[in-house]
Amino acid sequence: MRGAEPSAPTAPTAAFASYDLEANEGYPEARLSGSIEIVDGCLYYNMGAEPDVLALPADSVVGSDSVIVRGSEFPFGEPVAFGGGGFPSAPSGVTVPSECDADAGVVLAYPLPEDMAP
Repeated sequence: MRGAEPSAPTAPTAAFASYDLEANEGYPEARLSGSIEIVDGCLYYNMGAEPDVLALPADSVVGSDSVIVRGSEFPFGEPVAFGGGGFPSAPSGVTVPSECDADAGVVLAYPLPEDMAP
């Protein structure tokens, strides 16, 4: 008798803009504080003003109540911090999915260096 078949992974609850971390130097020393929100099926980063599309490394994983970025879990709706930078539109090398507002600003988020992590 065979063991139980592994269950299929659940589909992500939201799409996110993505980029190749190794190909993008960015601004990891700039600390951005805010919260992650899901709006119309897309991840956004709210820093107190109009939320911006959240761009994460392409290997990030979106779950039902959090996102995992480079092995660290960031819950939705809670204060979190990333290194990174804000842009009025998607910079070169960032892929923005159709679920996200193409006219919104973009926050390019990087894992914080260990000495800056909360």
